[in-house]
Amino acid sequence: MNNKKVSIIVPVYNAENYLKQCLDSIVNQTYKNTEIICINDASTDNSLSILKDYGKNDKRIKILSGEHIGAGKARNLGIKNCSGDYLLFLDCDDFFEFNMVEEMLNKIINENSDIVICENTIFDDATGKDTSNGNSLSKYLSASPINPKNYSAELFTMTSACAWNKLFKASLVKENAVFFEDLTSCNDVTFTYTMLALAKSISIIDKQLVHYRTNQKNNISANRGDKAINGIYAVNTLERNLKNYNLWDTFSKTFYHKSRGVFLNELTHCNEQQKQIVTEKAKENLSQELFDVFISSLEQSNKRTWKVKLFNIIPLIKVIVKGKKTTAKFLGIQLLKIEKTSCKIKFCFCGIPIFTASTKK
Repeated sequence: MNNKKVSIIVPVYNAENYLKQCLDSIVNQTYKNTEIICINDASTDNSLSILKDYGKNDKRIKILSGEHIGAGKARNLGIKNCSGDYLLFLDCDDFFEFNMVEEMLNKIINENSDIVICENTIFDDATGKDTSNGNSLSKYLSASPINPKNYSAELFTMTSACAWNKLFKASLVKENAVFFEDLTSCNDVTFTYTMLALAKSISIIDKQLVHYRTNQKNNISANRGDKAINGIYAVNTLERNLKNYNLWDTFSKTFYHKSRGVFLNELTHCNEQQKQIVTEKAKENLSQELFDVFISSLEQSNKRTWKVKLFNIIPLIKVIVKGKKTTAKFLGIQLLKIEKTSCKIKFCFCGIPIFTASTKK
């Protein structure tokens, strides 16, 4: 195993507050045959100085610098300049267990797989608390390595689009010329799920080897609604990739499930004006079938539900707010429905109209 080189690709942009912790967790990995490619994405803080200081003491670190190109294109630059047998994409504000590379590499070699996926924790930067992200992969562990085709209906929903909890065989990436998109968010959606579909086998580790940082300043989730259109572009490109690689017939079902999740996630960050803009772009860019999935996600994003339970077990009352319609159900039976229009409010009890109030001035 020692002759296998792992290329660790890290885009760096204004990460001076977190970069040392990140780099410490990389250079101190128990597995040493690595190259650490750090792409300084035109940082305006002390990130470059930190990189140079670490580079002086560790010759495995290669620093690439240039204009501000974004995380997606920065990772692509790392792919083009790497020489490893395996690729690991890590974010500069996260940090990692010191045995991460060794665990991932052992698994992917022993099971002769193309990709290995691990679990992660959620590190809250505001509170300093590190919590489990659950064990969503545990149910696949006994079947590892899995054949993606045997899980064609759920492949894209079994793991997130994040690249940082996955180790990829470099030859699979390069031979198929799969790259990250030039998007300010969702740039990993097309890359990750195209790679999962292309893989012949995927290994699973149910260990939490990555600490994903949240609630930090300049987090990508800030103003996410302004970037929601990226979800449209990402899903559209993924659909095109699956068709170009002759994978559509096998993975179309899981693609639609994941698309719904991507749309819903982006829409939940949008205000009403942003939703209108995204809807217009979706209509322009998506196929009719995929646009229908988007509309379903849009309707779900407008739906809010409250439940009142007896002894926190039996649901007594369920209130659903969907757009301008409010419905209240008692033990599953609809009691009250309120519908609003531009000129009136209509009240119904047990399906019977009670009264209508005019809202005209």
